[in-house]
Amino acid sequence: MALKTSLIPTEEATVNLFGTSITDFIAGDYIEITMQNNKSEQKFGSNTTVTQKNVTGDAAQITLNVMMLSGSDAFLNNTYNQSSPVVQDGSIKRFYTKNGISNVETLSLSNATIQMRNLASYGNQAPNESIQYIISCEVTRQV
Repeated sequence: MALKTSLIPTEEATVNLFGTSITDFIAGDYIEITMQNNKSEQKFGSNTTVTQKNVTGDAAQITLNVMMLSGSDAFLNNTYNQSSPVVQDGSIKRFYTKNGISNVETLSLSNATIQMRNLASYGNQAPNESIQYIISCEVTRQV
């Protein structure tokens, strides 16, 4: 089974995690959302009354690249460094226009926790140094 990855341009989206807006993205970057499992359901029994669902069908990893030493970096870093994992909710809203009408797609993030922080490489060759945070959560989509 191949993992399914979506890319959302940061210019088209707002991200809210743990009650805080994450805003310090590098221009032209993307929010990467990788769904971890297929959603499935199976029926069993003589009259198919027993149902088994893949409860991890909404599991995803979200990768955010934020500017190092920004307010968003400080917030995410402090959340990551808590003595016990912080598990909360959040959302990603993507704004788009279809047939001349403005619309919003909302991805609701449940049971979100920061799983990994990848430190940036330092040097004078990267004036927009970024740092990457990977968030594990359940994602549901509303249009």
